[in-house]
Amino acid sequence: MVIDAGTSLTLTAGGHHLVINAGGIFSSVAIVEGGAPVAGVAAQTALAAMPEDPQALLALSVTAQVAALTQAAEQASSVCAVCEKLSQVSA
Repeated sequence: MVIDAGTSLTLTAGGHHLVINAGGIFSSVAIVEGGAPVAGVAAQTALAAMPEDPQALLALSVTAQVAALTQAAEQASSVCAVCEKLSQVSA
């Protein structure tokens, strides 16, 4: 993997930071040499993180869209409630 950050690379996580540049490596906390890695969470592939039945998500989405459009039609509105909410959020 190659990360090109120009003149400086800053990694930030958990309220702390690590800066790597031509002047050296700087940290917001003391750097401990040696030691052992901290136990963490095993990496997952993108497919493993997907729900078991992606069609179920699609069905929920379609159901919600049909309900919103039906409600808009019943109210003789040219804009459904979902579209209106999205326009307010993105404004």
